[in-house]
Amino acid sequence: MRPLPGGSRAFLAVIALAAALAFPLAAQDSGVSADTGADSEEDLFGAETVTETKSDAAATPQKDFLKYDMVKVGGSASGSLGLTGTWLDPWNAGIDPLKPDSRRLTPSMSDSIKITAKPSEDFGVNMEFRASNPFASSSSVLTGATYVAAGTNPYTSLPYPASVKTTSTSLTLPSIKVWSLYSKFSWKDVVFMSFGKQSLAWGVSQSFFQPANDIFALNVVDFSNTGAEREGPIAFKAQYPLPLSMANAYFYAGVPDTTTLDINDLRVAAKAEGNFGNTELAAAGYYAYSDHPRAILMGTTGNGTFNFFGEAVAKWGSERYFLSSPILAAQKADQLWFSGTAGGFYSNTDWNLTASAAYFYNGEGQSGVTAKEAYAYYYMHQSEIDRAKFGTHYAAASISFSELFVDQLSFMVYGVGNISDRSFIVAPSLTWKFFDYMKAKTGATLSFGPEGSEYTLMGGGKPSAAFSLSLDLGSGSF
Repeated sequence: MRPLPGGSRAFLAVIALAAALAFPLAAQDSGVSADTGADSEEDLFGAETVTETKSDAAATPQKDFLKYDMVKVGGSASGSLGLTGTWLDPWNAGIDPLKPDSRRLTPSMSDSIKITAKPSEDFGVNMEFRASNPFASSSSVLTGATYVAAGTNPYTSLPYPASVKTTSTSLTLPSIKVWSLYSKFSWKDVVFMSFGKQSLAWGVSQSFFQPANDIFALNVVDFSNTGAEREGPIAFKAQYPLPLSMANAYFYAGVPDTTTLDINDLRVAAKAEGNFGNTELAAAGYYAYSDHPRAILMGTTGNGTFNFFGEAVAKWGSERYFLSSPILAAQKADQLWFSGTAGGFYSNTDWNLTASAAYFYNGEGQSGVTAKEAYAYYYMHQSEIDRAKFGTHYAAASISFSELFVDQLSFMVYGVGNISDRSFIVAPSLTWKFFDYMKAKTGATLSFGPEGSEYTLMGGGKPSAAFSLSLDLGSGSF
């Protein structure tokens, strides 16, 4: 869709804000901060600090360190066998432990292969391929079509209409996904760039809610592993560390994950960040002709034990179809929308404890209908499909012990709730490690809330309880 009036002006104002933040930071102490995203330059170019040398001889040790004589190959393998039983509406209907409403056996095997090539100090290629069972999928493909003219059946003397007779075949394709494939290069050790399919983790939140990263990411946040890398699009990224400062300027350009593209689909963004002791502040802007412009402010601070973060997003217009009833929806494009998240982490190595909490405000939240009614509407109107979160206010928290009482036992529990419709899920789990490559895990996913609310939809709109027991076999990295 075309950006609505005011979109271009909003974007230019954001770029001006980013530039205003970047240039005053040039007077700070020397040094360069790393990008807040998971796609760190360090794995290609080494340390972020850029130093000036007086001779090629002085630079030789650094240049030798920044290139590989051989291609590096690594990855991971994860295998498990799980049994899950689900009981619907257990809080009212009760639970018969031997008679779940559904049960399933889930063998799982997933693998990733990472390849890194660094033939010179200013150029390299990173790629990662992922696969999981089932390792192949079958689909029917049309192979031919023949026109059959209208006529009369010689056996029944009955007429038949004209038709098209088709032939098809079944193809089996391997389920291998190109997770990332991009090159990284630099210009005179001044500007560091990358191009290809890559993660663009340009936000500061690695918690349950990541509104900045959501703009580019192709998959949702994994609540059980909120720090996991998210899949990204084909994009160009450039980083310019401002000389004699603790500041960086970034530029991004990417396209949606589709094969049908137009110049209007190009998405561009800019970010300026600066570090002040333990505090990092950043301002960013995003623009696309076929999307809605956004301005973003971000910040993090902490001392290692307590760490806090925040992101605020202002968006002109919305692609969401807001429901006024279960059958009526309309867009609200000529206005400014706000969303944001704030939270923190606590870590105690003596107790093997990590805890986090976060709040998310979604200015584009639906109201007046239940989540079940909204999803039913979008199911019937696929062209208006809605990826935004349903409610307005959300909260989440997690706590984990890497060692609970004994070295072999670990515990984790997280909870995520839609405060607006009073629904939430709680997922506790216990893991026992027999040895490095064999673990047993038991867990549950419990949903609560009124019928038809967001987090009860896993039970068909009613609260549910799912209990699982799994055995991890042969998982590890190489």
